[in-house]
Amino acid sequence: MIAPLTHSPVAAAFALASLLTLAACSSGAKPTPTPPPAAPAEEASEGAAGAPPSVEAPLIDNPSGPALPTDAKPMEATIDIKNTIRWATASEVENFGYDVYRGESEEGPFVRLTAKPVAGAGTSDEPHKYAYVDRDIDPTKDYWYYVESISYSGVRERFTPVQKAKAKQPKQQAFKIPGDQLRRLIPNMGGSFTSDRITVDGAQVGYMYREQPDHDVDSGWRFLAGDESQEYADTPDNFAIYEVNTICNYDPAIIPFLDAPIGSAFGRVPGTDRFEREESAGGDDA
Repeated sequence: MIAPLTHSPVAAAFALASLLTLAACSSGAKPTPTPPPAAPAEEASEGAAGAPPSVEAPLIDNPSGPALPTDAKPMEATIDIKNTIRWATASEVENFGYDVYRGESEEGPFVRLTAKPVAGAGTSDEPHKYAYVDRDIDPTKDYWYYVESISYSGVRERFTPVQKAKAKQPKQQAFKIPGDQLRRLIPNMGGSFTSDRITVDGAQVGYMYREQPDHDVDSGWRFLAGDESQEYADTPDNFAIYEVNTICNYDPAIIPFLDAPIGSAFGRVPGTDRFEREESAGGDDA
């Protein structure tokens, strides 16, 4: 359903919980030594401090909750938003513990999250499981993590590859026109597929065309700034469905053309509020 006088898309996408598997690795490199503290405890625990590991396949638990309404301020109190990094060992030799690192891109830079290492199992032929919970996250951002092992002698080695934890929520768009300032300029004629260059960046409509509607509440209108790159156009998050009236608030110059039939296309005359008919969408003459 298209909600009048709103920025809300017709449909919202919800991400399902995902589980990322890390392949444990031990390269034999000898990074910066650190003084080894006391021997570690043997039981696995979650949290910012110590916890024991387990073998072979470290995991990042990345549960994603539903998208939050813009007015849902108390969400932090009711939903535990976190990334849980898990890894495991089959056996350990003089293992003091682990540090967990996080970056905002796959290439880094990475910052150490552990105030003190997650406690290792020392020397053991038994498998151990480990976990570290990162709650200090922006739920709209992707993060990348890796785990580093520390021996009793202070030798550090990369234990896991870098793995991605996806954002828990979509970014809340900062619209150029606040919802409470939208006015009714035309009768409700359904939805339109519109570029964020218009609703978020504030660009004028540079190109508009009307195609066969996808469903009963679709007007068939598609609005673009006209300067979108192919990469931009290929990214679904850069577009959303809005009531046509909403786009009229951004650019009233489109209003005289909205009754044009399916197959019509118009390009803006640069620097003016005029549009000229162009080759219609699909290549048929309007």
